[in-house]
Amino acid sequence: MKNKMIKWLTPFRYVVPADYERWFEALAEKGWHPQKVVQSSSIAMTFVKSEQKNFRYVVDMQAAPKSDYKATYEAFGCLQIAIGSPPPLRNPSTPL
Repeated sequence: MKNKMIKWLTPFRYVVPADYERWFEALAEKGWHPQKVVQSSSIAMTFVKSEQKNFRYVVDMQAAPKSDYKATYEAFGCLQIAIGSPPPLRNPSTPL
């Protein structure tokens, strides 16, 4: 069984943030988690196979977030997993 997979051009397949979030969540339920999300992830995003988890992903489309942006999401238990546009965030404690 492969432990890595690459998904190509994902932001262009899921242009609505809610659809993109559900896609991330469905992969996490199957045990696929983004290895690294960077600006070039709009071209290719690498996922690694590990434990199946229920995460709540949030894709925030703010082009220029305010200074308290990250702190606000962290207050709700979210972890920013990317820097760039859009930055996905995930929250392991929120049930789907």
